[in-house]
Amino acid sequence: MYLYRSLFTDETVASQKKKILRKLWMNIGQLDIYLICLNGGQDQFDIIHTGMLKQKRYPKKDLYLLGIAKGWQSAAELSGQIYMHFSDRYQKTEFKEELEAEKATLFRRF
Repeated sequence: MYLYRSLFTDETVASQKKKILRKLWMNIGQLDIYLICLNGGQDQFDIIHTGMLKQKRYPKKDLYLLGIAKGWQSAAELSGQIYMHFSDRYQKTEFKEELEAEKATLFRRF
């Protein structure tokens, strides 16, 4: 798993970011925590419940984590904020290729 260097969080998880990341690293289940990751297909992002990572065959090694939110609604709003951030940064709506090209500088190994 790779983390975005300036990880996005919603207001409810901002103070608990290190605790949540530690639980992710230790593979401890968490209720109502969602991860916003880069999508492997055509879409920009995936919203993944942390319970999905508990599955043995879930591909965790290739996840590029952009944000953490508590609750589905908050995760959807945060993914919209992330989308607006990157579309302003790259001045276009399809910015996934730019993120893929800059993975080495934007993400760090978790």
